[in-house]
Amino acid sequence: MKITVIHGSMLKGKTYSVTQAALAHLWTYDGVQITEISVADMGLPFCCSCHTCFGKGEEYCPHSAVVSSVAKVIEDCDGLIMRKVFKRVEENNEAVHRD
Repeated sequence: MKITVIHGSMLKGKTYSVTQAALAHLWTYDGVQITEISVADMGLPFCCSCHTCFGKGEEYCPHSAVVSSVAKVIEDCDGLIMRKVFKRVEENNEAVHRD
């Protein structure tokens, strides 16, 4: 079984700890392959909203060289775990990180 984990944040707080606990449990099964991807380390460019992917196909995206490698790993996996940091805004409009 192929599991892909996408880390959407460099922070390694509570959400990271829960993800690592889940992975430790998955490692106890035979035949499990885990691929971890850190979005922060990939230098993914922002979408430029050219809509080429919709009109011609994903392979024509100006960023396809970077994006297609991640898409291939996701397509080939049996399970996907996506981790991100949750934020909420306090009454004084200050963002509070919850990781």
